[in-house]
Amino acid sequence: MKTKWKIVKHSWSDTSIYDRDGRLICTKSIDDEDCTEENQEELESEVQKDFNLIVCASEMLDMLKTVSNCMHMVGNPNDKLLLEEIDELINFAEKE
Repeated sequence: MKTKWKIVKHSWSDTSIYDRDGRLICTKSIDDEDCTEENQEELESEVQKDFNLIVCASEMLDMLKTVSNCMHMVGNPNDKLLLEEIDELINFAEKE
């Protein structure tokens, strides 16, 4: 999947996310935690899963906007509660 952001693994301990212009979004180092040989793979897996979710977040927001726009156009009264929840998520995600 092509996304707006990319994950870069710098070393066994450090991973970052960059936007499409190469600007750093965030970095995580498991070396800062109580990383041992026994738990290193588990910590790496947690970071990867978290970063995958972060990278997908902007794509998911675009999808939610599309769904909201379509639902507003159709105007099905049975979807009112769902549409309100989707719009709340969009508004929350766009807060500064």
